[in-house]
Amino acid sequence: MQKLSILREAASASVDLIGVQDQVSPPTRASALHAGLTAAFTGSMRQDAVQIYLFRSSSATHLYAQPFDGKFALPGEHHAVVEGTLPGAALLRETFSGPRWESPQSPESARILNGSRWLDAVIGNTYWDWRVGIGRFEMPWLAQVRPRGGASSHVCMHATGEARSTAHEIGLSPFLRLLRALERSLWPLDQPADQPFVLKPAYDTTFETVIAGSPVGSYPPPVTAPCDQSDTILTVLAPHAGGKLSVGRIPRTKEQNARENVLPPSLRQQPILALVDLTVLGSARDAVVFTPTHGVMRESDEFLVFSWPEIRAVGTPEHAEDAEVVIHLATVGEIALPCGHRAGAMAELFSRFAALP
Repeated sequence: MQKLSILREAASASVDLIGVQDQVSPPTRASALHAGLTAAFTGSMRQDAVQIYLFRSSSATHLYAQPFDGKFALPGEHHAVVEGTLPGAALLRETFSGPRWESPQSPESARILNGSRWLDAVIGNTYWDWRVGIGRFEMPWLAQVRPRGGASSHVCMHATGEARSTAHEIGLSPFLRLLRALERSLWPLDQPADQPFVLKPAYDTTFETVIAGSPVGSYPPPVTAPCDQSDTILTVLAPHAGGKLSVGRIPRTKEQNARENVLPPSLRQQPILALVDLTVLGSARDAVVFTPTHGVMRESDEFLVFSWPEIRAVGTPEHAEDAEVVIHLATVGEIALPCGHRAGAMAELFSRFAALP
């Protein structure tokens, strides 16, 4: 659910998603860094995968890297470039008196940043508290900035980590506020030297590669407009109706609740051909809904809507009765979709959509 939480946070921050890349084998450097981050867990957590997100806002194109240990989300990193520079690289670190900027090679840089009222306002309202269970990650730094040469700087910030029921907030809005505050605080002068970060982040090289033109995302965006797949949906799913899966004749209360609570306004007039009820008591206020042109999922605060041609690949379930089926969407990459223990039927249906031109 971490990916859906990130997408929800991006929508709330009015940030556009450019692409997502799911990597199973993360960089070695990232693993070494997160071994330090997980000191509170006595080294028991290891990074084994990462998701790379590329976003565009009104002020910047920015990258977010979300690492994982299995299904546990670890603190990620935000990266972006801002206009303005400093005499030297600096980092923001938690101290007994609160977060403070430090610059071992340039005390003047620390003075500039610590003296900025714009940065004080942003940092004073940002909280870094990433927890897994009862453990809390101890971060060696909260944010960093370094001169890139010329009149721009590379900025990175650790994800904030405010815990929610099923995922972590990554701090998209705080990061955008930090960028705006830095643009008002940095010098609008050329600095010929490209300087390294005080402490090397895990994904700085990934970011520099991306802004140099490397694509993010395994699949191109869909070129086919949403199309009516009513016959395919009913034909494939009808033989498997029952339990959490309703097909064709949807119970009136479930249909009404799903239409009001799951479907976005743009799809509320469409027929509901099938739904997977994700609630305990059977209200279908949380559900996966199948309309002729789109699939929609709402579970607690998580929300996803996609057209059928956006499905580009489907994972093969181990068992036909598995509770989730993995699909790969052109826009957001891999998603584990709840399917009411009908993984076999759902995989068959989604494979037909993946074959659409």
